[in-house]
Amino acid sequence: MRNRSIVAAVAAAALLGGGVIAYNSDTNNPTQEPLVSAPQEAPIRLIEAQPFEVLTPLTHYMRAEQPSYTKGMLLVLSGDPTLLRPRQSLENVLYVGAETAERINTGEQSGYLVVVVPGEVDLASSPIFLGSPALPEQVTAADAQRQLEIALDSGLTGQSVPVADPIQVADGYELHRFASYLVERYAPDEADLISGLRAQRITFQ
Repeated sequence: MRNRSIVAAVAAAALLGGGVIAYNSDTNNPTQEPLVSAPQEAPIRLIEAQPFEVLTPLTHYMRAEQPSYTKGMLLVLSGDPTLLRPRQSLENVLYVGAETAERINTGEQSGYLVVVVPGEVDLASSPIFLGSPALPEQVTAADAQRQLEIALDSGLTGQSVPVADPIQVADGYELHRFASYLVERYAPDEADLISGLRAQRITFQ
């Protein structure tokens, strides 16, 4: 029988994308902050940037088209944790330029988010912002482009930080395991998530 690999339950969710991890948080708190109406109301700061290449193509689940990709960036962002808190209903979708960002963690206590952004990313020309309320997985490429135009019209600009040397990983499991060390550095309160992202891969013959 052909070898096949699976990951322990919590880490398996990570392979579906950071958004899955983030949305499993307690998002039904009635005291959470209201949604913002314009990008400039909730500035997001770029802290760290790590380009990557993955040998096994991944699927970007936080876009309606669910495109596949083999290159992208892991970004560390910071912002108001009351506004970064993920929801199970409409939320202010997080964008990097004209692409939706896929959350690895929640950042609801630390105010730090680690996210995956598929594709080639020009950070200097790509504002990072919370867009209009929507379900991220229903955002189309055209929707994302319109949100970028609104952000640019409001005066938002790209940000620059030193970019790390690119890394190459085999698959989504290895990418999320690498991301777990960024989460540990910036959001150590999310210990259960960190452990889940590092769960041992189990192979059946």
